[in-house]
Amino acid sequence: MSRLHAFAIGLLTVGAVFTATAPASAAEASQADDGVRTAAACSGSRIGVTYTKSTSPLRTGPAASYREILTLPADYQLGIYEVTRNSHGNVWYRVQYTTRANDWCGWVYSGNVT
Repeated sequence: MSRLHAFAIGLLTVGAVFTATAPASAAEASQADDGVRTAAACSGSRIGVTYTKSTSPLRTGPAASYREILTLPADYQLGIYEVTRNSHGNVWYRVQYTTRANDWCGWVYSGNVT
């Protein structure tokens, strides 16, 4: 087998791995827990607006044990799409964080926002 042929097979193998791990839908993208940052807009209707008090983690679920997607900047407006109380009694908001490049949907603890 030539070096070029081996190189091409290597590229196809790497491409297949990345293709196989990509989320199939926006809902899967927002809930993916594979260690890779993913972006997706929140589904449903916005029910309110809040602002971060300081930098805060945006998480994949409504508890501190869920993976952090990214860190939200201080004093940033977020759209609220859902409110829930977790098993520990803490209130969490499902919010949408929008940048010029992406919309991110995740959960933020109510104590971190106004």
